[in-house]
Amino acid sequence: MSKDSHQKTKFLLYYQSALAIGSVALFFTFIDVYFYDIRKLPPPVVFVSLFMAAGFLLLIFTRLAILNYIPSELIVWCGGYLAISLFSFILVLCFYSEYPFAKESFQEVRTRILSELFLLIMCLIFSRYPKIQNLTRAAICVAVLLAVFNNIREVSDPLAFQGLNITGRAAGYYINPNRTGCALILGMIFGMGILPKQFRIPFALLVIFGTFLTFSRGAILGWFIVMAIFIQSGVIPRKQVLFWVVATTTIILVCGQVLSNIDLNELQRSGLIKVDIKNITGRLEWFQNPVANREDSGDSRLEVVITAWNMFVEHPILGNGIASTQNLNNWGISTHNMYLLFVTEHGILGLFILPLLVYVVTGKSRGETKHIGLAFSSFILLWGLFSHNIIEERYILIIFSLMAAMNVTSRLEHTSKQGDR
Repeated sequence: MSKDSHQKTKFLLYYQSALAIGSVALFFTFIDVYFYDIRKLPPPVVFVSLFMAAGFLLLIFTRLAILNYIPSELIVWCGGYLAISLFSFILVLCFYSEYPFAKESFQEVRTRILSELFLLIMCLIFSRYPKIQNLTRAAICVAVLLAVFNNIREVSDPLAFQGLNITGRAAGYYINPNRTGCALILGMIFGMGILPKQFRIPFALLVIFGTFLTFSRGAILGWFIVMAIFIQSGVIPRKQVLFWVVATTTIILVCGQVLSNIDLNELQRSGLIKVDIKNITGRLEWFQNPVANREDSGDSRLEVVITAWNMFVEHPILGNGIASTQNLNNWGISTHNMYLLFVTEHGILGLFILPLLVYVVTGKSRGETKHIGLAFSSFILLWGLFSHNIIEERYILIIFSLMAAMNVTSRLEHTSKQGDR
């Protein structure tokens, strides 16, 4: 390798590393949105545009060679998703123009296009060098620790984050507790394997503690599923399983005992708790008896699910048009379910949009990446039952991009090893 070629490779490695760490620091932590909301940073679109421009520079520096590291299946999926979205938009313009969501449909098309560009650019940034992917995973570990710390801080001081989160449940920079829970589980999936084995159990327990503070039922369930996969695959050493079970049971029993002895209403009356605790008490009652106890969020979700399902039944083939699910109960609430959103808007074909994306970023992966892909697939497919924002939230799109880049790297390494034999 010539001196100039070596310098160029070194520059690209440093350049991509800086972009990778920066993207985690800004987008995975949700800091770009949080600090914009408290008016200390420009709008997130400014940072998204800068990273997209930096990604396009990679194409120039490598003379498009870096495109070989983007899975062709991902490009095909993006093309298909765009085609479905545009077809649905045309459907709205031609046949549903009298509907109140005709204007919102244009904004939704724009959001989807930007999300696809962000997904592909992030994949470029994470691609080619395994060192960059490992560095990104290490940065995600730090982001997880920060999220857990912020959750603890918010529990002790509900106004620590400017009062943007009004649920009474911990959320930190993510503002929404469910979003925080999802980020913690995704961070655990990709951060676990980068840690020495003796630190993996403590890391997992720290994650479940931080997740428990969010009271996110989907995230808590996801944690158990991911841990079962990691134990089965050996990411968590099986000799530590007994310790894991004892520690988890202890945490649950201690937390349960503490919560059962706390009168949240009294704490609120005394002024020690300054937020509305109705959401927390409702979820605590639900955890104690999910069948007998119903809480407001569950009732509201059931309402929009029934509304969306009835819309799907009316138009099961072509759907009701893009953005038709944005305001199902006149309070700006959508389906809370990715699968239901897509089938309601795009018909039965929409059922396959999320599973296909998961497949194209995880399929044919090798080695450790295969185990990560299995845990990631299981959690994201589960999370689709709890959220309708998966394919537009940048902290999740970053993880999809990282998964796709790691997938290509694992396949190339496998091919290289096969060739050496």
